[in-house]
Amino acid sequence: RAAGVVRQPSWNQSFHTCISTIKMAAFFGPRNINRMRMITDHAIPRGILPKNMSISEIEFSNKVTGEWYSPLAGGPRPMQRVVLFLHGGAFVLCNPGTHRYLLMTLATLCEARILSVDYRRPPENPFPAALEDAVAAYDWLTKPHGPNISPSKIVLAGDSAGGGLVVSLLCFLRDRAIAAGEPPRLPSAGIMMSPWVDLSDTTSETWTMNAPIDFLPVDLAKICAGAYVGEGDARDPRISPLYADLSGLPPLMIEFGEAEVLASQILSFADAACRAGVDVTCTGVPEMVHVFQIFEVLASKSNRGPRASLARIGAFVKAMTPPSW
Repeated sequence: RAAGVVRQPSWNQSFHTCISTIKMAAFFGPRNINRMRMITDHAIPRGILPKNMSISEIEFSNKVTGEWYSPLAGGPRPMQRVVLFLHGGAFVLCNPGTHRYLLMTLATLCEARILSVDYRRPPENPFPAALEDAVAAYDWLTKPHGPNISPSKIVLAGDSAGGGLVVSLLCFLRDRAIAAGEPPRLPSAGIMMSPWVDLSDTTSETWTMNAPIDFLPVDLAKICAGAYVGEGDARDPRISPLYADLSGLPPLMIEFGEAEVLASQILSFADAACRAGVDVTCTGVPEMVHVFQIFEVLASKSNRGPRASLARIGAFVKAMTPPSW
C-alpha cells in the first residue's frame, strides 16, 4: 500500500507534515474499528481552545447527546441562528469533541450557536441509527419543549460522512412532511464539506487520480461503508444521497478539495442536485484534500484555501438566515 503524499505547491511544511502523518496512520494503522477509535476519538482539550466560546454538553432525546457551542460576545439573549452540525469520521470514528476547533471557528464566522450531534455509530449501531439521531436533534431544536428555533434560522452542516448525512436528513424531513400532508418546514440551507455521498463508490476517477495526494485509502472506505450499511444496500438513497430524489431541498453549499479522492462523486452529486432544481453553490478548492478546512490552523498565509472556504461558509450561513438576535 503506497502511503507517500505528493506535496502541493501551496502547502507549507506544517500542512504537508500533518497530511503525511494522517495518511501513514490511515494506510498502516489497524483495521479493527475499536482500535482505530483509540487513535481518532480523542477530544480536543477545552483548556487549549480559545476562551471566547462556551461549550456545554446536552442530552436532548432518548439519550442522544451533543455539544452546544455558543459565542460569549453577543446580545442579551441566546443567538437564534443555529447550525446543526453532523461530524465526519466515515460514520464509525470521531465525535463532537474531535471537531471542537473547527466548530468554534464556524460559530464565530457564522455568528451562530452550533449544536454538534454525538450520533450513534456503527458497527454497534448501523444505519439508520445516525439518521434517527440527526432527526431527533432537529426535532428537539424546533419543538416548544426544546429551544423552539424557527427552521428559517437553522442551517444544517457536516463534513465527510456528516455532509452526506445532511442531505439524508433534509430528504427525510421533506418526505415526512409530505406523508403527513403538511408543508415541509425545512432548514434554510445545508452545507456539505467534502461530503461522502456514495458509499458504493471506490472506483470513480478521482479515487485513482488523487490517491497520491489525499489521505483516504480505498480499503478503509470499504470497511467503514460496510459497517454503516450493515445488511442494507449501499445504493439505498437514504444511505447514499447521490441516488436520492433531491427535489424540493433548500439551497446547498458544497466545499471540497479538488485533490481529494471523493471529488468525482461530489461533482456527480452537485450535478444531480442542480438537475433536481436545487440552488447549489459548489466550490472545488485547488490542491486541497478531504475536509481540508479542519487543517486551517496549520495553513500558512499563502495557503488561503482553508481560511477562504471557512469564510465563504460563514457568509453563506448569514446570507441564508435572519440576523441572530
